[in-house]
Amino acid sequence: RREGSFDLSTVAMALLIQCPPRWEVGVRAKRCVRAEPTASSYRWGCNTRIRLQGRTGWLILLLIEHWRNCFAGLRLPTPDDVEFATLLDRYSESHRAYHTPQHLDDCFGAFETAVGSARSPGAVGLALFYHDAIYDTHARDNEEKSAALARGILADAGAPEPLQTYVADLILV
Repeated sequence: RREGSFDLSTVAMALLIQCPPRWEVGVRAKRCVRAEPTASSYRWGCNTRIRLQGRTGWLILLLIEHWRNCFAGLRLPTPDDVEFATLLDRYSESHRAYHTPQHLDDCFGAFETAVGSARSPGAVGLALFYHDAIYDTHARDNEEKSAALARGILADAGAPEPLQTYVADLILV
């Protein structure tokens, strides 16, 4: 495999426009994105590189698009690239067997079927991203810490207090 960089907007739009929504991510990669099938990384910002390897790489591209859509739906600026990379690192911790990037993709797949009935799809999406951001098998306050992380991101993005509370409450449900 050779190193390469993706233009996220181009790749994500190819995935979202050309592919039926229920295809497996791996099939999306083979059937929809032919321009750079051997590229192995996406340059995120100027200092962060997210490795794209096989099915997981394509899944990460879809999660980046969900991340951006959440903030756009709330009319908030998307946080610095390092925030998404840090969140992704949390879901990729070695002790996680279930709460992984694949779990996030599964959550967003389920949410797609109900997005029309959501009061605030962007808020629900951020709650999905942060619902298991903290995962310590010995702790009893994972959800509270995850909600606090989400609140911090929203506060930094300039979200009003009621929106911060709404997202935190969704995480704590």
